[in-house]
Amino acid sequence: MQDMHRSKNSVMEIQDVVRGLVEKPTLKRQAAVLQKYFTEDVEFRHFYINTGGVQDLTAIYQMAELVVNYQSLEFENIIYDSRENAMAIKMTVMVKPLYILPQVPLRLCTLLEFQDEKVQGGPTLKKIMVQRDYFERSPILIFIPILGRIYDSNSI
Repeated sequence: MQDMHRSKNSVMEIQDVVRGLVEKPTLKRQAAVLQKYFTEDVEFRHFYINTGGVQDLTAIYQMAELVVNYQSLEFENIIYDSRENAMAIKMTVMVKPLYILPQVPLRLCTLLEFQDEKVQGGPTLKKIMVQRDYFERSPILIFIPILGRIYDSNSI
C-alpha cells in the first residue's frame, strides 16, 4: 500500500487486502497477500490466539480457511488515523464451518497498525505490523446449530 495519508484510495486498497484473505480465498492467494502486505515480524492478536511472524500468520489464516471456510465479506466502516499510522475496520465475514454447517456471520472490528517501509528508489509503502481482531460475539458459540443463531440475535 502506498503512503495512505496521501493516497485517495487507501480504503479501497485495504479492502482488497482483506478480501484477498477472507473472501473465498485460495491458500495460494492468502499466502501472497500476507507476504506482500504484512511485515516479516507481524504481530497477530486474536480472541483465541496470539502469535508473531508472517509464516505463523500464514499458517493461521490457512488453517482457519480449512476449518471455517470463508464465504463473503461486508465492510461496515473503515477509519484511518494518519497520526497513529493505524486503521480500524468494522466488518462481517460470512463463514460456512467445516463446509457442512450452516453459513454464519462473524462480526468483528480489526485494528491494523502500519510500519512505513521505504523502497529504494520508490515510494514509501505501508506494511501491516500488528493485527488485532475484536469479535462482537464469541465465534465458537455462533457455530453451534440453533443455539448459535439465538446467541447471535440482536432482537432477543
